[in-house]
Amino acid sequence: MLRTPFDLNAPGPLRTVAHSLLSGAVGLLTWFAMFLACVGAVRGALYPLIAGNDLEHSWGGPGLAGAWAVHAALGIGLLPLWLLLTAAFGMIQLRLARRLLGRTGHWWPVPLALALILGGAAFFTAWWHQA
Repeated sequence: MLRTPFDLNAPGPLRTVAHSLLSGAVGLLTWFAMFLACVGAVRGALYPLIAGNDLEHSWGGPGLAGAWAVHAALGIGLLPLWLLLTAAFGMIQLRLARRLLGRTGHWWPVPLALALILGGAAFFTAWWHQA
């Protein structure tokens, strides 16, 4: 899917810089999403060892087996959705390249990339400052 060729149509310096900035920011957002997927999978699988200090109020609690089962199921079970999100980000990067460098394709990848970047920055800030 990502090996789909397209022709460059004299993108010019402004379009090249715009593509580099937008595609790079979407790439950073993809890395952050994969980081969260890995953290979720590891913390879910190793729940009692990493974050199992309050079993009474945890998901699947109050017992250790139920809490671990729920956290492991969510942490590992959501990995396919994280991979689909990564593929979607890759498609957005491909559509950005077609639109900005090839001057073909739909108009929506540029505003969608901007919205994703702003939403990702807000989410990263909230995640960074969580208590």
